[in-house]
Amino acid sequence: MKSFKNPGRYPFMMLLIFSTLILTVLGYIGKDTVYAGYSVNLFKNPQLAVVFEGIKDRNYPWKAAKDDTSLDINKEVADNSEANVDDTADENASIEKNTSENSHKDDTIDKTTGSKAEDTGKTTGEDKADNGNSNNTEKEDVSASGGSKDAKDSKDAKDSKDAKDSKDAKDPEGAKDSENAKNPEDSKGAKDSADSKDSKDSKNSKKPTDSKPGAKEDTYEFATVKESYFKDALFIGDSRTVGLSEYSGWEDPTYYADVGLTIYDIFDKKVAEVDGQKITIEEALKKKSFKKIYVMLGINEMGTGTAKTFTAEYKKVVGKIEKLQPDATIFVEAIMNVTKKKSDTDPIFNNKNIKERNEHLARLADNKKVFYIDVNEAITDNTGGIPEKYTFDNIHLKAVYYKIWTDFLLKHGVVKK
Repeated sequence: MKSFKNPGRYPFMMLLIFSTLILTVLGYIGKDTVYAGYSVNLFKNPQLAVVFEGIKDRNYPWKAAKDDTSLDINKEVADNSEANVDDTADENASIEKNTSENSHKDDTIDKTTGSKAEDTGKTTGEDKADNGNSNNTEKEDVSASGGSKDAKDSKDAKDSKDAKDSKDAKDPEGAKDSENAKNPEDSKGAKDSADSKDSKDSKNSKKPTDSKPGAKEDTYEFATVKESYFKDALFIGDSRTVGLSEYSGWEDPTYYADVGLTIYDIFDKKVAEVDGQKITIEEALKKKSFKKIYVMLGINEMGTGTAKTFTAEYKKVVGKIEKLQPDATIFVEAIMNVTKKKSDTDPIFNNKNIKERNEHLARLADNKKVFYIDVNEAITDNTGGIPEKYTFDNIHLKAVYYKIWTDFLLKHGVVKK
């Protein structure tokens, strides 16, 4: 102990002590920014170890101070985003108001259908050429006033094909939907066709629909599956997927996951183990084939870019995976929320920002090849966040609660015939 009275005699030891303290402090400063995606454990994985792990992933400690100064800027961006949303809402309200007024005008026109039909008979072919919009209005008036009688009144208008069709069509609705409709049965068929087209937009539709004549494209709804369904599945993700690989109890799926993985470096990091070697995910997808590929990324990117730029990059990644694995069904997993406590105190890692990005991610799904699934439906409480008892750091799940995630996956399989 006497030797420590003269610390100047041991410069290397003093340098080691001071550098350790500095790195530890920087680690705590960046725990909600640079190191938000890393697991911290007082005994197994202390903050200093997280700093060195971050350096390995090129997340350097001095970024912590830089990220702190950017919080105000991110907050200002978020405020501007809210203002834009409000402006958009006002604009939409104005459009709806104008639409309502136009609808009222259309009702007024319908009440004067009889006089309009008489005017139609007097209209010459030259007048119709000069005023196409008037032509369309007259066609609607002819249909609405009873079809056959008004079509006869407009028989003199030889250039109007629509008037002739209106004469043949007994059902006014059928005359609008189909030029060749000659009876109510044809009209019904046209309406059924429109309903079929609307059903194509349903996310959970499993019936095949025709997007083009002669081309069938199937959409599917989620189905309950067994654990064996995941034997040919691949899970790609960050620290949360690392947890899934360790605590799900599922050994059959393949996991290409890393605590610091992001949508921006997904094909650059060597995180895939194939034949005992660490290679990039892109290289691995060229060597192995999978039937289902699950991707959960986004929590590490919360402070980078906007929801729009993030989703644009995500779309590129999904497109590349489709090319590398043409036979695979791809699942875009929503970013898992954080606790309400974390959300209420963090300007970046909060559930409002996560929800915005998830809404953009949902648009990547076509329910044919790419599907969007949101585990937040099963894992969050009525506050919209993960219950605090489920997590040890307000972000990552405790081992026992990964069963909620796996149960959700078992209820959201896609079985293609």
